[in-house]
Amino acid sequence: MTVHILTSRTSVSAQALISSGSAGNFISHHLLQRLNIKRKRCSQDLEVHTILGKPLGHGHIRHFSPTVTLCIGCLHLEKISFMVLEGSTADIILGCLWMLQHEPKINWNSGEILQWGESCFHDCLSPVIKIILSPALVVHHPSSP
Repeated sequence: MTVHILTSRTSVSAQALISSGSAGNFISHHLLQRLNIKRKRCSQDLEVHTILGKPLGHGHIRHFSPTVTLCIGCLHLEKISFMVLEGSTADIILGCLWMLQHEPKINWNSGEILQWGESCFHDCLSPVIKIILSPALVVHHPSSP
């Protein structure tokens, strides 16, 4: 699915995969370069493997991204940091913990998110702008002759 990554200086469209089999949230090194943001060094390297035990990407995570804004659709915004997956062909991978946090209802045929979980209504979904007329606001119409 198409998402947008926002930083203080730029906005970039990217393709995201949602994977319940992924233990983390990942961003490709190439997307970080497009965003023109510097990655940060992890305190220790992490090994990453596929379910078959083969290395995922280059097989290790050494860096993570600074916090960015992830925009999905028109209303879903969140602050998120990603682990940098060297050698990834996917721009972004949103994993199991992301799915547990947001509880999206997904149409797997179309790849569309149909509904967000309860916590998103408090934390991630932008409020719809409402026009509220104050009781003190009086609208005057020109007098009829």
